[in-house]
Amino acid sequence: MTALEAHLEQATDRDILRDAGGAGLIIITADEDFIHLHRAASADHAGVLFLPEIGHADVRRVAQVIAAFLDSAPDLTNELYAWTLTSGWTRVP
Repeated sequence: MTALEAHLEQATDRDILRDAGGAGLIIITADEDFIHLHRAASADHAGVLFLPEIGHADVRRVAQVIAAFLDSAPDLTNELYAWTLTSGWTRVP
């Protein structure tokens, strides 16, 4: 589900983080604001996957990378992981 599909196109990033967390939805984003919100512990959340290179990668490959990570990931509650082509997944404190 996208923010647009959830009718959150006018919502702030903080609202999206809070609402997704309340619904148990993991956020997948390339928006660095979510790193700052996560670090500020502004709201409990179900997890954030940060993919800064998503715009430059093959969408099918990115979907496979996300699916493989979610299949093997620990509990993502209040966790943020970043992915890059060179490093793969890294937990972001």
